[in-house]
Amino acid sequence: MNDTTNRRVSVDYVIMRQSRKTAAIKVEKDLKVVVKVPLFMKDSEVQDFILKYEDWVKETLNKKQSIKKNNDWILNKKIMYLGEYKEIDIQVVPYAKELIILKNQGIKVITSGDEKLMRKAWKIF
Repeated sequence: MNDTTNRRVSVDYVIMRQSRKTAAIKVEKDLKVVVKVPLFMKDSEVQDFILKYEDWVKETLNKKQSIKKNNDWILNKKIMYLGEYKEIDIQVVPYAKELIILKNQGIKVITSGDEKLMRKAWKIF
C-alpha cells in the first residue's frame, strides 16, 4: 500500500494504492479526503477521477463541516442525552477538575476552561 498526499486539485486528499479493482473516494469523519485506487491505475487517471468527483467532494465536505458545527455541544450549549436535548451550563473555575453534573433541567459542566479536557470528560461520562 502506497500513501501520497497531492494538492494539484483544490481539495487536499490522500491517495491509497491498493489491490482492488475499482476506485473510490471517501470523506471521513475528521474531514480527511481519502482516494483509494487500484495499483495499476496511472497517475493521470487518478487525477481525472478526482477531478470528476471534485464537486461531490466539496459538497460532502461542506455538509459534514456544517453537521460537525451544529453538533458541537460546547458552542451550542446543548447536547442530545437519552433522546432529548439538554441545556448545558458551563462554569469555568480556575484549576478545577472537569466535573459533569446531570440535573432534571439540564447538565452542568464545571471546568478549568480547557476544551480538550471538557471533551474528554464528556466522552468518559
